[in-house]
Amino acid sequence: CRDVATRLLNINVPQVADFNLPSTTQICTGGTVQFTDASTAGAASYSWTLSGATPSTSTAQNPTVTFATSGTYNITLNVTYPDGCVRTVSKPYNV
Repeated sequence: CRDVATRLLNINVPQVADFNLPSTTQICTGGTVQFTDASTAGAASYSWTLSGATPSTSTAQNPTVTFATSGTYNITLNVTYPDGCVRTVSKPYNV
């Protein structure tokens, strides 16, 4: 799958969903963190599942959340591209 712009320009830009974990190596419960989108190829929309966080879902490109309890949580990002393709990435995050 490639978005319309890359097909028209005949450029092979792979569609890859990715995000950066917060730069802080340790967060205390109740602390605020931001997850940063690092996806390629011009995504059209974002859908995050942020287990253990408040809020637990987001459609923001770079959501800011808080965690009420410590633990390891699975963070999932679904990226939808203009051509309808969906790419997914999940990473663990320690609080």
